[in-house]
Amino acid sequence: MNEVPADSQQQRVLLVYYSQGARSRLETSLSALGIEVQPIDGRAPYAITELTMQLAALIVVDSSPKDLISTQAVRQIGHILPQNRVLAVNAAGEAAAYLGGHRTGQMCPLEEALSFTLKAR
Repeated sequence: MNEVPADSQQQRVLLVYYSQGARSRLETSLSALGIEVQPIDGRAPYAITELTMQLAALIVVDSSPKDLISTQAVRQIGHILPQNRVLAVNAAGEAAAYLGGHRTGQMCPLEEALSFTLKAR
């Protein structure tokens, strides 16, 4: 497993299952908040393998691709990495937070969800 210094892990987000437009939008939003974005290319099972090898404060799933059932992806991630918080972000920039594959709150703007989720760690 790759080792990431603890303080680096706190400000690092893994971005999975994304479209190019969403990647650009999310990288811009997250970088503006001082958060390092590590995109994980590919779909399951490759993305799941990569997730288990990386350490991060948060995993962000783009829920807008038509070929992805985001709730299934979030549950799969939650099953494999139950301690990791996951945000599913839609094309409108709204996010839902998950822990252990279960939703933990209502849809809200990405910045609000990030603030709450990163503080909850």
